[in-house]
Amino acid sequence: MKRFLAIVSLPVLLAGSLAWGGEPVVAKFPDKSYTFTDLERIMGYSNVWKTKISENSDPKLKSAVITRIIRAKAAADLARSKGLHKLPDIKEGLEVIINDFLSQEYVKREIADKVTVSDEEVRAYYDNNPKNFQLAEMVKVSHILISVDKGAPEGAKSKAREEAEAALKRIKAGEDFGKIAAEMSDDYQSSAKGGDLGFIARGKTVPEFEQAAFTLKPGEISGIIETPYGFQIIRVEEKQEARLEEFDKVKENIRTKKLTDAKKIAIEQFFIEILQGPGIQIEPTLLGGSGGHGQGGHGGHGGGH
Repeated sequence: MKRFLAIVSLPVLLAGSLAWGGEPVVAKFPDKSYTFTDLERIMGYSNVWKTKISENSDPKLKSAVITRIIRAKAAADLARSKGLHKLPDIKEGLEVIINDFLSQEYVKREIADKVTVSDEEVRAYYDNNPKNFQLAEMVKVSHILISVDKGAPEGAKSKAREEAEAALKRIKAGEDFGKIAAEMSDDYQSSAKGGDLGFIARGKTVPEFEQAAFTLKPGEISGIIETPYGFQIIRVEEKQEARLEEFDKVKENIRTKKLTDAKKIAIEQFFIEILQGPGIQIEPTLLGGSGGHGQGGHGGHGGGH
């Protein structure tokens, strides 16, 4: 236990010790010294650690992983000194880990990283799959909402309608729509932006609202519309017709998709071929639910260390 405590406190104890390159040594063992750069590189060998750190910017997480690497080195050295690495079950376990790491690195370097997608393939995918890049007709609207429950008494509804009529009268008299929305609308999120709701597509709002929004022309203002939310007044700001998204805006997404698909196919084909190699015999029927040439979990290459 004393050795573990010494290792954990090494970042403090060795603050003044330097590696050959001039970088401070973070952890020093009898056979090896580690700088922070060394430990970051080692950390990168594990896809699990890389993923966790990329998803969490908390520096404490990286520090915890590096501490784990240092502790593992100390414990492993102790295990080796006691001959644990020579025990049959330990040797078998190490072989599994080494095989998994080597296979993943080979597949990455020799198969996946060598897959390419040409500009012509990207363009062909765009041209042959127009439905994937169809942008729906959209309309940008602002509104004023005078809210009242659908089942409210007639008196409450009449009062809400009177408020909406007063707002519409002020708009027709030339007052600024955004100013009135900020002052009178019960939709507090949009009222702070002058009633701006942004762009909406068909099917994303109630029918009464949608019909008015897509019927009006830019700059036009509706009458009073009764919806399940109450009484609304709409102003159409801008319209975008249904259209194909521009190639330049989607080409890199297409390339990424094509690369992902091509790599998956290449990796599967690689394992089909090597599992038919000399001296290899697989009995799919005895492998339970995995079956086929892709057995062994290699379809998930790229993660798991």
